Amino acid sequence: MLEVRELVKSHGRGVFKRTATRILNGVSLEIQPGEVLGIIGKSGAGKSTLAHLLMGAGPPDSGTILMDGRNIFDLKGKAKAQFKRRVQLISQNCDTALNPHFTMTESIREIFLVHGRQAYNRTTRGDIKKLLEQVGLSEAHMARYPSGLSGGELQRVIIARAMALAPDVIIADEPTSSLDLSTQAQVMKLILSVTSKINASLVLISHDIGLVAAVCDRVAVLENGIITGMGPAREMISQNEKASDHSFFSSISPSISR
Repeated sequence: MLEVRELVKSHGRGVFKRTATRILNGVSLEIQPGEVLGIIGKSGAGKSTLAHLLMGAGPPDSGTILMDGRNIFDLKGKAKAQFKRRVQLISQNCDTALNPHFTMTESIREIFLVHGRQAYNRTTRGDIKKLLEQVGLSEAHMARYPSGLSGGELQRVIIARAMALAPDVIIADEPTSSLDLSTQAQVMKLILSVTSKINASLVLISHDIGLVAAVCDRVAVLENGIITGMGPAREMISQNEKASDHSFFSSISPSISR
């Protein structure tokens, strides 16, 4: 479905960006329909850069990302809009991902603009209420602003936005890192439930080995912009048992596994 081929991306430095640091260095991987693919790596490994490119924020220095065989960076007009519908992001920064001047109704309704103004206008209060209820929120949340919600509630709204368009792929970039421990497992379980319900693939980007072991089908290990290993989750994580022992999620994996 989504295929990454030899992706290279550098970030410039200095006023004129004459020097550059290579963030991704020939990354290749495939995302299969309906699977949960984990991408794991330390801070600075290139995980978030890869997430942005998977969302079509580019172009890369070289390499391609193909969606059903088409280079996503060449898409124009309706084809580009269709791609934006099919791939959605759950960000780690739940406190900044929503417009602070929008109510939750407005934040969710906004996502339907990808289908055009008519689709946006057809979206009803009942549609928004149903989406919020599916992520465990109530009608009372519809008129609230981001400042009036907890971190866990904000992340649930972001999940509702992601599922609203019934995407084929959801990119979850450290989706629980800004949440307290009591909320993390609840949110991760909700993400898995949502992706399963709409039959979407999930790309889970994380530094938490225990979490990835608990929920992913396959794992790609990203180090210094290079994929250093890829395979079945349990097989890959068994090579990192010591790190997994210290993960909060390793002790609750039965409650969040699919």
